[in-house]
Amino acid sequence: MSAAVILFSNFPGKRLDDATRTYSPSVFNFWPYLGARGAELTGQRRRYLRSFLHRFYETFEPIDRHLWASPDNPKQYAVAVR
Repeated sequence: MSAAVILFSNFPGKRLDDATRTYSPSVFNFWPYLGARGAELTGQRRRYLRSFLHRFYETFEPIDRHLWASPDNPKQYAVAVR
């Protein structure tokens, strides 16, 4: 499976659309970009797990999966956690 297919499945949104408009998925190697997006997601999730919100909500997940994986604006995640 290509990295582009995984990206479109797990990280859809404006950022990916902009990247694929600039670099063609049929020519460009998107595996490093996929790794970077995965690391970004892991870092955001880790910060949330250390936050007051995680302890407050316990099992309830107040942040939508789309916002974790691919916010349309970089500030959306920061606002949601605060």
